[in-house]
Amino acid sequence: MHDILRELALSISVKEKFGVVHDGEEEMKECRARRISIHKTDGELKSFTSMSKIRSFLVFNKTLKALPLGSKMLRVLDLEDAPIDELPDEVFKLFNLRYLNLKRTLLKKLPNAIGRLLNLQTLDLTDTQIETLPRGIGKLQNLRHLLMFRYTGNWNDFLYYIGMQAPSNFARLKNLQAVCSIEANDDLIRQIQSMTQLTSIGISNLKAVHEKDLCISIQNMRLLKILSITVTNEEETLRMDALSSPPPNLQKLNLTGKLEKVPQWFRSLQSLTYLNLHWSRLEEDLLPHIAALPHLGLLHLNNAYVGKQLCFSTGFLKLKELQIRNSPQLNEIIIEKGVMPNLKSLYIISCMELKTVPKGIEYLQNLQQLYLKSVSMELKNHIEGEGSVDFPEVQHIPNIYIWVRHQTATKIQKINGKSRAPYQRGSKDMTLRTLPLGSKMLRVLDLEDASIDELPNEVFKLFNLRYLNLRRTLLKKLPNSIGGLLNLQTLDIVDTQIETLPRGIGKLQNLRHLIMHRYTGIGMTSDII
Repeated sequence: MHDILRELALSISVKEKFGVVHDGEEEMKECRARRISIHKTDGELKSFTSMSKIRSFLVFNKTLKALPLGSKMLRVLDLEDAPIDELPDEVFKLFNLRYLNLKRTLLKKLPNAIGRLLNLQTLDLTDTQIETLPRGIGKLQNLRHLLMFRYTGNWNDFLYYIGMQAPSNFARLKNLQAVCSIEANDDLIRQIQSMTQLTSIGISNLKAVHEKDLCISIQNMRLLKILSITVTNEEETLRMDALSSPPPNLQKLNLTGKLEKVPQWFRSLQSLTYLNLHWSRLEEDLLPHIAALPHLGLLHLNNAYVGKQLCFSTGFLKLKELQIRNSPQLNEIIIEKGVMPNLKSLYIISCMELKTVPKGIEYLQNLQQLYLKSVSMELKNHIEGEGSVDFPEVQHIPNIYIWVRHQTATKIQKINGKSRAPYQRGSKDMTLRTLPLGSKMLRVLDLEDASIDELPNEVFKLFNLRYLNLRRTLLKKLPNSIGGLLNLQTLDIVDTQIETLPRGIGKLQNLRHLIMHRYTGIGMTSDII
C-alpha cells in the first residue's frame, strides 16, 4: 500500500473508532477504538483508559514483554513473535476470546488454565517450544483450528517439522476442524476414529504398526481436504495400503517417509490439487499412478524416487509447478510432447547426476521459470550462452536461474529472454564483496544480502537495467548517479542503512516500484513527487 493511502486509511480508522496504531512516539492515555495495533514500544505498555472497549489486540513489535489486558470483551489476541515466555493469568480470564495467536513466542509450556477459554475457536502455537498440550485443552468445545507444529530448519532434511503430544481427552473436541500436527501413539490413533468432522489433520511420529488404525481413521473422515503424515524416522516405513477408500474431497496430501510401493488409492484422488512426497525413496515409477489426476496443480518430489530416469509420457494437464529435489541417481528426465501443457515453474534441485536439461523441455511452451539449484557444472554449461548444446531447447523460457554451489559462495545466473548476463548473490556467509559487471545489456541485478557497502560506478552505466535489488546490503548512502539508470523499473532498498534518497531519484521516469520501508523512516526529496 502506498504511504499516502496508508495514512488516509489510518485516519479514517481512528475517526470511525475502527482501529488505532500505537507506534510508541507518544503516550497513549485513552483508546476509544475497538482494535489496537502495537507497532513500537519500549518493552512495556501501560494500561490506558477506555481499555474495556477493545475487541482486538494485535502486536507487531518483538520487544513487547508486558500486556495491558484490561478488557474482558477482548475477542482477538495476536502475540506473534512477542518475546514472552509466560502468559499472565489475565489471559485466561478473557471469556470472550475467540482467537489466540502465540506463534514464535518463547513459551515452553501451556498452562492447564487454557481450558477456561471456553469460547476459543483458534489457537496457534506454531514454532514455540511447547512439546505437550495440557489436559485443559479438552475443555475447549468451541475450538475449530489448532496449529501446533514446529519447523526444524532445512527442508531437505527428513524431519523438517515436528508436532506436539496431545492429551488423552483430545477426541472430546467435537467441533475441531483443523489440527496440525499431533504426535501419534497407540491410543491417539484409535481416538481420532471418532473425529469424523475434521477437514484437515497432520500426524507425526507415526510407526508401521499404526497402519490399520490409521487407515480406519482416515477412511472415516469423509470431509477431509488436507492430510499430512510423517513417520518417526527415515528408516521407518510408511504403510497405508489398508486405505481402500480415501476421503473423496482430499485436495492436499503430504507424505513423509519411506514407501515400499505406490499406494493404489493414489489413482482415485480425483480432487487432489497438491501432492508432496518427502523421502519416499520409491523404486517403482510414481508417474503412471498420478498422471491422470484431473486437478493436480503442484507436484513436489523430495528424495521421492531412487531410479535413474523419470519419463513424463502422458497426462498432467493441470500441473503448474513441478519440483524435483534430492534425487542422487537421477540422470535423465524425459518429457513427451503434449504432457504438462500448462506448466509454469520447473525446479530441479540437488540432482547432481543430471548432466543435461530435460529432454522435450522445448515442448513446454508455457514455462515461465526454470530453477536449477545445486546442479552439476555440466548441466550449467549445457545451457549457458547461445553456443551451448541445450540453449535452443530453453531459449523460449523467459526466466532461467542457475545456482552452482561452491565452497564459499553460490554463483547465480539468470538468463532473461535475449539479455543473458550473470549476477551474483552472497550465500549465507555473505562472502560476496565484488561484482563482475561486464555486460551493458544487464537487465536484472539482485544483490540481496550481499556484504557490499558501496556500489561500483559500473552499476550506474547499466543503461538497460530494469530491476535492482539492494535489500539487506550494507549500503548507508545511495549515490546521486542512480539517476543515470533511466530504464530502471524496480528499486528495492529494504533494510539497508540508507536514510535519505538522493535528488537523482527524481530522474527515474520509468520507475514503477520503489520499496524502501524501514520503520525508522527514510527521508524524501521534493523531486520524487
